[in-house]
Amino acid sequence: MVLNRQEINENNILDNKTFEKVLSIENHKIREQAEKELYNIAVELKKKTKFIPKYETYKKIYLDKNNTIFFGEKAPIPKLLGGEYYIKDNCIYSMQNKKVCSQLIEPIAIYENIEEDKESIKCAFLKDGEWKTFIADRLTLMHNGKIVNLTQKGVDVSTSNASLLVKYLQETINLNRDILDKKISISRLGWCGQDFIPYDKKVEFDGEDNFRNSFNSVCEKGNYELWLNKMYEIRKNKIVKILHATSFASVLLRKLNKKPFVTMLWGTTGDGKTVAGMSAMSIWGRPTSGDLMFTLNNTDNFYYRTANFFSDIPMFCDELETYRGDVNKLIMNITEGIDRGKARADGGIEKNKVWNNAFIMTGEHTASNYNSGGGTLNRLIEINSDGKIIKNGSEVVDIITNNYGFGGKIFVENLKTIDNKSLNIIYKNEYEELMKISNTEEKQALNMALILLADILACEFIFTKEKPLEPEDVKEYMFTKEEIDVSQRAYETILDECTLNKSRFSIIDCNSTNPIEFGYNGVGEFWGQISNYEITINKHKLEELLSKNGFSFKKTMKDWLKKGYIEKNSQGKNYTKTSVNGIKSYYVIIHLKKDE
Repeated sequence: MVLNRQEINENNILDNKTFEKVLSIENHKIREQAEKELYNIAVELKKKTKFIPKYETYKKIYLDKNNTIFFGEKAPIPKLLGGEYYIKDNCIYSMQNKKVCSQLIEPIAIYENIEEDKESIKCAFLKDGEWKTFIADRLTLMHNGKIVNLTQKGVDVSTSNASLLVKYLQETINLNRDILDKKISISRLGWCGQDFIPYDKKVEFDGEDNFRNSFNSVCEKGNYELWLNKMYEIRKNKIVKILHATSFASVLLRKLNKKPFVTMLWGTTGDGKTVAGMSAMSIWGRPTSGDLMFTLNNTDNFYYRTANFFSDIPMFCDELETYRGDVNKLIMNITEGIDRGKARADGGIEKNKVWNNAFIMTGEHTASNYNSGGGTLNRLIEINSDGKIIKNGSEVVDIITNNYGFGGKIFVENLKTIDNKSLNIIYKNEYEELMKISNTEEKQALNMALILLADILACEFIFTKEKPLEPEDVKEYMFTKEEIDVSQRAYETILDECTLNKSRFSIIDCNSTNPIEFGYNGVGEFWGQISNYEITINKHKLEELLSKNGFSFKKTMKDWLKKGYIEKNSQGKNYTKTSVNGIKSYYVIIHLKKDE
């Protein structure tokens, strides 16, 4: 017998000292045997009904306070209070001899997110003889259905042991709350009040694992002078300067309450577009693929999540030609700065993802096309590389992938010393000058003014040997009012379509004393009639042509009416029922401008 029967009687079998004598036995098997003996003595003394609840209550209190689990000297935390759990053969068991997990696993830190009312736990687990870590929110760790997702991280958990592991982690966290490290965390980069992450607070990243590399990439490495001198060299090309200014402008958006915009650099392969984009990201950190550079061969949701993560730091997307979706739609959505709301699987609505960053894109063709809406063009600065913009690209890449991250920190630290009112004065001056010297829309000038302001500040803070870009330097890269005007582009498209298909029309020369009618020969489709002053075109054919080229018939008619390109008939319609060349149908009469 483990216990001395002579020492236990009806007077002390219910005493805490007797319970403690059993529970203090360190060897689990011997302690388990002693518990059985004490139970048998209680039955013998007819104290069973009082013994069981009192012993179990004391056992829980005693074990919570005294039982420790030894995870090994190499564990992040070698010992923790274990409550009703113990380790055997590198597995975790409950005192009821149920296997909780076939791996050693322990909580090691508690994270409090500085932006959200959210607590996350950093855990360590032993896999193949090596301690690994992960961070998970409390909901994942405390939910039988969600904790099985940890299998993706290498934790041995399934539906069969999920509830046991949930209970173990919950009790272990609660028992060791005073022991575990307390850390502040965040799930994104950029402005956080007056602070800028990661420069101003020692925080740890608790967001999606996919973005951990990117978070850690925003740092300084290498030789500042080497990086700076190479930047001076490549910034002699003003297109490179514009990309750099876009990169700096990203952190101005929130301060000036402006929306995101896109700077798109396009041209033939081998002209240095990608290297230029990488150099713009080397301002903030490691500009390599998967860190601060991404391709456009991803889903739209990826760009929304990534933009939300970068928040205020620019996002660089390369190889537009690999994008398979609607580029116009993508540009409209990412420059809104907010993702649409989504329902959660467990009920409620997900918190909207928001961002305030600028976007740099590169590719072999334009992001805009002839039917791009005015909203898209207003949010887009589009630049044709028109030849090689960076020489010795491999040398530049070698330098900026080994020396990076200096410019962003310097820029942000100096930016904090300037009040928003002063920034707005400079910004307004640049905007007004752009509007004076260019035939562009207000929104185009607003975005370009941000680029000019950013370059002024960059030349003051970092590139002190340079003169900043001026409005005259960049006006060629803004869309004109005519290019932005969708209805004007629709008008010109239809004129082109009609010119290319003259054989579908009757042609009348109204300047002749005897108007000559020629053109349509009665074969194939008949579209209408063209004279010196107007085009009379079949309404359904016009709808078809506009739709084919990506224009809205209803909106186009409304805009053309305002511009006087068409007129309403006596019934107030934009079209009229008449006979042309003996063919009766509904026609739209389009006026030709005098210079046509």
